[in-house]
Amino acid sequence: MNFKEISILLLISGLTLNSCKNTKNEEKITTANASNEIKDENTRLIENNNSKSDADDNLAPLIADYINNKFLKPADKKVMSEIDKKFSMHQSDLNNDGQKEVFVYLNSPYFCGTGGCTILLLSPNQELITKFTVTNPPIFIEPTFKNDWKILTVKSEGEWKELLNINGSYPSNPTVLDKASYDAPSGHAEIAFDEKENLKFYKF
Repeated sequence: MNFKEISILLLISGLTLNSCKNTKNEEKITTANASNEIKDENTRLIENNNSKSDADDNLAPLIADYINNKFLKPADKKVMSEIDKKFSMHQSDLNNDGQKEVFVYLNSPYFCGTGGCTILLLSPNQELITKFTVTNPPIFIEPTFKNDWKILTVKSEGEWKELLNINGSYPSNPTVLDKASYDAPSGHAEIAFDEKENLKFYKF
């Protein structure tokens, strides 16, 4: 093998080696980019959860004040234990006016029975819209409107019930409603008090 052939062979080997290095570098860059995208998405999720938590934390004292001073009767306060004085909440704009109504889930022995629990729906100004009785979360908030309010779906006594807002209020007792015409909520529904969610409770 002459000098020219050896030079060509070394050149080909060098190009092949560089190509392999470049491929590995590209793979590292691609992997790093994918990892950064996952981190960015996780950061966005955390920021969204933190924003929701901050909004709930700010609203919680107002909800507690409403429960103590407007919703509860003196007779209630006399017999309630400390374990009963808690609530969770979920905010959602139900009438598309740019302000969020508030579901208040009173999940304690005093407010719950075999049929379900008491859930309040309050306006953004803490005025009562609906007091739901014997209602089991989760509440599915459909993106569709009826009478200018979003349709709610809950499961009651093994059947899906559709709750429509009529004259400014939703039906208070899902057990007396007819079975919904569909077998399940839509896949686009917002879920209040999701069973898989670690609900945050506040004291009142």
